Amino acid sequence: MTLDLEENKLKKVKRKVERLKGFYKHLIAFLIINLLFVLSSNLLEFNFQLFGDLKINNRWSFENPKHYPLWLIWGIFLLFHAINTFVKPIFFTEDWEKKKINELMHKKK
Repeated sequence: MTLDLEENKLKKVKRKVERLKGFYKHLIAFLIINLLFVLSSNLLEFNFQLFGDLKINNRWSFENPKHYPLWLIWGIFLLFHAINTFVKPIFFTEDWEKKKINELMHKKK
């Protein structure tokens, strides 16, 4: 019985470490890529047109409110990732995993 408890604790700790590692990789990529864009913003400018007049670019402009900087959009996703990692998992919680495992196990039968 205690072996099962220790295994469960170990699995939870490993899952937490994996979530932390994933967040730190996301944060490092965010910082490096956005730093490169800031340094190169005077040399080149990129625009991604999503739909209509909504564009994502590497420059902030108060004159054109339909242009959003990449760091702002990506930063929102990074914030959700941080909340999911440090506060409480919002998406794909343990309960969700258990339900999905049970659902798939019953499907195979």
